[in-house]
Amino acid sequence: MLLLRGWPAVFALVLARPALHGALTAYADPVLGFDAVLCLLACLAVTPVITVTRSAVTRLRWWYGNWVFALGAAGLALHLAAGSGSAAARTAGTAVDWTGTVIVVLLAPMAATSSAAAQKLLGPEWKRWQRWGVWAVWVLVGAHLALIRAWLVLGAYLAVSAPAIAVRQPPVRKAVKAWRAGGYSTGEWWFALTVGVVLAAAGATVLVSEEVSWTVRAVLLR
Repeated sequence: MLLLRGWPAVFALVLARPALHGALTAYADPVLGFDAVLCLLACLAVTPVITVTRSAVTRLRWWYGNWVFALGAAGLALHLAAGSGSAAARTAGTAVDWTGTVIVVLLAPMAATSSAAAQKLLGPEWKRWQRWGVWAVWVLVGAHLALIRAWLVLGAYLAVSAPAIAVRQPPVRKAVKAWRAGGYSTGEWWFALTVGVVLAAAGATVLVSEEVSWTVRAVLLR
């Protein structure tokens, strides 16, 4: 469980070497960016996993959601601290800049209301707020990838997201729960599950490969 909660820190800690050599800004955006995207997709995957397997992994959704905010906020802080020009120009000077800034701005209140005390204060509305907020962030991340023309990464992002979105649809969710209650006896659902897992795994492979590639570059200062 510690590994499932803490793996995003591994990629972020790699930036210590570029920081010591004065090259942090050259590697921070891709390393932290891919790390945050992987955390967002992991967060979205928790509910489908629970729906299909009834695993007790609900808490991981909280961890990954807060990791997305922490990584995004770290990237925004670096933009504010480094570079030339005004803070406004560094955070909202281009469409790429402002989409990244808006993502962090949306994540901030979500992170602030993720505690049990905040959820008790908000009542049942906190679930609706968190749900709409997560999907707004998901759309903006896709727009951000499109603006930087990372088409392969965008395709991988959508491939990983597609099964999670499909399982969330009420008719599909109801059918999957009935399949689970029946002991997973229907072959058609095994086929659908296999297709979804393969699609998500293919997209995740691309994203993880990009993250590992940038991590290696950061370690080697290449």
